[in-house]
Amino acid sequence: MIEKVKSVELKPRGVKCGFVIRQLNEAQVAIETDASNTFKVDPHDDLLNSLGELVPHLVALTEQEPVVKSDLKKKSLRDRFVVRGVKWYSKDGHDGVELKGYRLLTTAHHVPLSTRRIMFQQADSDYEFVGQLEAASNNLHAEVIKLIGGKCNRPAQTAITDPDQGGAGDEQ
Repeated sequence: MIEKVKSVELKPRGVKCGFVIRQLNEAQVAIETDASNTFKVDPHDDLLNSLGELVPHLVALTEQEPVVKSDLKKKSLRDRFVVRGVKWYSKDGHDGVELKGYRLLTTAHHVPLSTRRIMFQQADSDYEFVGQLEAASNNLHAEVIKLIGGKCNRPAQTAITDPDQGGAGDEQ
């Protein structure tokens, strides 16, 4: 059974997930094992949208541009910035996250970006939007769990006459 997700990263041919598996041994003692798997599927739309919600945080934390609260819901930053990976951390009962992504340049190249570790429960956190970052991170975490459980996009219509797709092949 998957105990928790530790990381997610978009790859050219799939989604790589790191997670902890909890199993009981013969003596019924729980053993946790680190594991990772690259799922050879296109990430589903909800997972991509969840990654997109983290873009303003990547921009703010790497000081690429000033970000105000209203920018957190705008999608305009997604044209120039991409979050490709997230690592979740837990230390001394405090959870946190680290983001990896890049900035797209006008020359069609990109510059890699990486944030420092942001811990959510620290009252003295100097990141202004830590609450929104935690909510977006939790949303992504839930979508990764769904991906591991088999969630994927609906397959594209393969032919105009596919009976389950409707369309020109449906004659009554």
